[in-house]
Amino acid sequence: MKKVIIIFLACALISAPFARHFFLKAFPPKDTNTLIVGTNAEYAPFAYIENNEIIGFDIDVAKEIAIRMHKNIKIIDLPFDSLVPAALVGKVQIIAAGMTFNEERAKKVIFTKPYIEGDPFMIITKDGASKVTNLNDLKGKKVIVNEGYTADLYLSSQNVEGIDVVRLNSPSDGFTALACNRADAFITSNITVNYFFKINGMNKQNFAFTPITDPKAFDSYSVVVSPKHSILLNDVEKILEDLKNDGTLEALKKKWGI
Repeated sequence: MKKVIIIFLACALISAPFARHFFLKAFPPKDTNTLIVGTNAEYAPFAYIENNEIIGFDIDVAKEIAIRMHKNIKIIDLPFDSLVPAALVGKVQIIAAGMTFNEERAKKVIFTKPYIEGDPFMIITKDGASKVTNLNDLKGKKVIVNEGYTADLYLSSQNVEGIDVVRLNSPSDGFTALACNRADAFITSNITVNYFFKINGMNKQNFAFTPITDPKAFDSYSVVVSPKHSILLNDVEKILEDLKNDGTLEALKKKWGI
């Protein structure tokens, strides 16, 4: 019996460092001093990559939140449709990616009050194309939306028959496809339109822009909080309100042309 106990203790001593290494690797210690932010860096001016750095309006907002929480910040770039799942399981604590509230997302994650409201959807066509006044004029045409974005969800909800919907990953993909005549129209938000032409130097006169007048056809942007980190919600809400009241939010809007 003593021999068995000695062998067991020896094995335990040998395996302890390995077990500790495995445990720490599988369950890393929580860094309470760092705010982990999920974004999709393909959505200018909210988040995009320039000179190998993620920048944008939402990135600046997230940095302000971290500063006022007295935390460091870690930004994780994910595909847009991976952001909510990442927040749902707690991989990211908040999402700063120009995300709009909808009922399906709200079943999984927590939205703050919007910090920008009423950004209308635009139907963009090449100048000289058939005149478009509403969605019904797009029957029989190939129309681009960005997959998972609010404009995609809106168009899907309208059940307009005869539209060939093309889903691309980013606004820049949509503008490029339209410019190269790979589609007849592109539907996206007005802020996205204005900023794209500002930073890419494309001639706006080569395109036609038709606002969708439906009061449901707009984006409103919020910070999203992971349900695994719901304790952050009150602080994030308060900081957003402070940013609004002290003029910081307005200054950031001017900085990013919003």
